[in-house]
Amino acid sequence: MLAKKIGDIHAAEDALAEAFAKALTVWPEKGVPDHPEAWLLTVAQRGFIDGRRAANIAEANEEHLKQLLEEQGERSVGSSGQGHDADTASPVHPSEDSRIALLFVCAHPSIDEHIRAPLMLQTVLGVNADAMAPLWVSKATTMSHRLVRAKNKISANAIPFVVPAPHERAERLGAVIDAVYAALTIGGEGLQLALEAEYLAALLASAFPDEPEVLGLFALCLFRLAIGNDESVGPIAERDVSVWDNTRITRAEVVLKRAAQRRAPGRFQLEAAIQSAHIIGCLEQRPVHREVVALYRRLIHFAPTLGAHCGLSAALVETGDLNAAKDILEALGERAETYQPYWVVRAKLAEVSDNRTLVLSSLTRARTLTSDPHSLAFIDRWIERAAAG
Repeated sequence: MLAKKIGDIHAAEDALAEAFAKALTVWPEKGVPDHPEAWLLTVAQRGFIDGRRAANIAEANEEHLKQLLEEQGERSVGSSGQGHDADTASPVHPSEDSRIALLFVCAHPSIDEHIRAPLMLQTVLGVNADAMAPLWVSKATTMSHRLVRAKNKISANAIPFVVPAPHERAERLGAVIDAVYAALTIGGEGLQLALEAEYLAALLASAFPDEPEVLGLFALCLFRLAIGNDESVGPIAERDVSVWDNTRITRAEVVLKRAAQRRAPGRFQLEAAIQSAHIIGCLEQRPVHREVVALYRRLIHFAPTLGAHCGLSAALVETGDLNAAKDILEALGERAETYQPYWVVRAKLAEVSDNRTLVLSSLTRARTLTSDPHSLAFIDRWIERAAAG
């Protein structure tokens, strides 16, 4: 929100950091305000204006900046952007979540397509490079450098902080979906990031009701959070169904059916369908492994990601097709070296193959690639069982 008003991501981050620092001094003495988020934004905005004054900004520019920071101000920052038609662009409506506008700004075609989703995660949801790097199988330092370059490009090109025209929204939608999906995958402490992903997916589904992949993403979010109350990690069939959110499951099934009626299958619809198969199979106490294998094979056609290949390998282990599962893992090679699910699936395959040494070495490696306490506890219990034979 602050970046949208100011028009400069770096300046917004600096202003907000100063506001947090001031809060550490003021709040212990005067108490936490009733609306701490609003307090921080107000202080950050004032700090930004004061900083520009100190830099001897011309009076006309200073007055313009004040107008930009007015609560009801919806003007675009920057007179134009690359390939952007200011006459057809629509500013953020007061009823819209301003983060949606910022998501589309970060998906601007002038920004490297490979950094758009990470940029959205950091700018809109505050995810740091350390949390994102494993998802893109990258080093945190490399990710940080790329994010800084992307932010500089937004400032240098004066990319407008407005919801783009309808045709531009459609062009950028794929990158926005990828970012929301990444937030869902990371999850965050207490599933807070996953909840944000669900909220943003709901907004997108409302804005793009005829886009099957948007509906697929929303259904996927609903499915993931439906079983999110079960803090255990591992195969869905081994989880506690009594704590699942049946309302979310029912709603997800309805949304996924609406997506399927468009007859335009894609990655997120298939990922949602895989979750649906696992969950419904578990609730109905029937095996769904072959159904899941078929869905994963279709998913790989649309998105041959590490996650899809590892998911297919895991499903093949469950069907008893160990050779096919092994071939998939071996084909991934060095690409999966720092991908934690790869080592978990490898441990499962080794366990079924009765190779305890490989189970332990794979789990040990998997343990080094996660900081999630639930995942660590799950792996530790597995290591204890394997070590005990």
